[in-house]
Amino acid sequence: MKKVFLLTLSLLLIVVLASCGSSDGGSKETTPEQTKDPLGGGVIRTVAPATEPPAPVETDIDYSKYTPTAEKLAEYDYVKIFEAPKGNPRDIVYNYMYAMSQIEWKATKGWNTHWKVQGDFGVNITYEEGKTYYGIPYSNTKCGLSVFENFVIDGTFTPNSEYYEELIGNHCSSSMGLAYQQIIDLPYSGGLKENSARRGLIKLAAPLEIPPSRTENNPDDWISETVTAHNGVDKLYEAYASLDKGDILYKMIDGSGHTRMVSKVEVNKTVAGKIIPSRSYVYCLEQTNAWADNKRESTWFIDRKYSFETLNSTNFTPFTLCIFHEENPKIYDAYIMMKGKNTPETIKKMLAGTIESTFPLNYVRATITDADGKIVSEAFKYDFTKNYKVNIRDMTYTLNADKLPTGTYTFNLKAGIARGSWDIETIEFTVE
Repeated sequence: MKKVFLLTLSLLLIVVLASCGSSDGGSKETTPEQTKDPLGGGVIRTVAPATEPPAPVETDIDYSKYTPTAEKLAEYDYVKIFEAPKGNPRDIVYNYMYAMSQIEWKATKGWNTHWKVQGDFGVNITYEEGKTYYGIPYSNTKCGLSVFENFVIDGTFTPNSEYYEELIGNHCSSSMGLAYQQIIDLPYSGGLKENSARRGLIKLAAPLEIPPSRTENNPDDWISETVTAHNGVDKLYEAYASLDKGDILYKMIDGSGHTRMVSKVEVNKTVAGKIIPSRSYVYCLEQTNAWADNKRESTWFIDRKYSFETLNSTNFTPFTLCIFHEENPKIYDAYIMMKGKNTPETIKKMLAGTIESTFPLNYVRATITDADGKIVSEAFKYDFTKNYKVNIRDMTYTLNADKLPTGTYTFNLKAGIARGSWDIETIEFTVE
């Protein structure tokens, strides 16, 4: 009886923390339907939250660019303000990521997404004509939700290319970067780690510390294995436990890695307070190069769970955004601005205009439609990384407006950032 009592007491004392916040093809862990939290969950804790004030954030960021003066804005012919989203920063980024995973579309033709020039991991995703799919397609072009929405016509999507390097879409880290661009200026650079260029933006999850670099002249040459070796497994498990909605799991290896966005965390501890890594989990939202299930209708994994033990053995390192830990986080308005105006004559001879932004540009698109509304010519700039300025003059040679058949046409110029798109100009012109 005494042993039964002690066993019961031990089970009751196990501490479970659940908190809200890219998949290994070989992972055997799946997310049973009953463990999913369709609403994202609230914060459920059986221990009191920390009450210490957040540590000051060290930063090299010049915030003045995000608040241009009226005098500065007067230099432009067109200005669009994308107001800062309101609410919890973690919810803002997670909700955008989730929206990208849920957009519904039907394929107008079948195709297979694959490499144009073979890379160091496999891409082999086959879509069927007429089938309904969910989520932005997997590709290397870093397109946000508003970009993809431009190409979903009456609920259907026609691929612009079969190549991974060209298809309109995004992948694990670029999708997350676009989500983070809802609240911070975070240009794409391949991964999502703390480094010299991102001081004040991304940091290792506490209590992890940056390990010594593997290269003398490059302070940022460290990977998941060196983080774990430097800090120890116990601290790594503590860092997993500290994660919350919107945080980062990054498989940093030599070669292509993978990133996942945290949905929530479930921590189980022994009576003595030690984390049980095989029974503690991180639930993730991620864009992948594989079908989420045998329905083959999405490459997005929703609330798939991974044990701390598996995350450690597969080299996933936890990171977080600095803004998530600020007492009064400041999210700035974003601006797209253009110098130059077009006319019916410039459209046919030479386009005028330089588009600038305070947050990374995601695309610029110019279209010409005929009297029936059909696109007859198009110039599309995308797959941007750190682009804050784009000159549209060279789009003249792609559009070839002066070579169109006689008739009346409509020119439209549009640009976008992760937060959304803006119709800058719509001009009617005639070709005689």
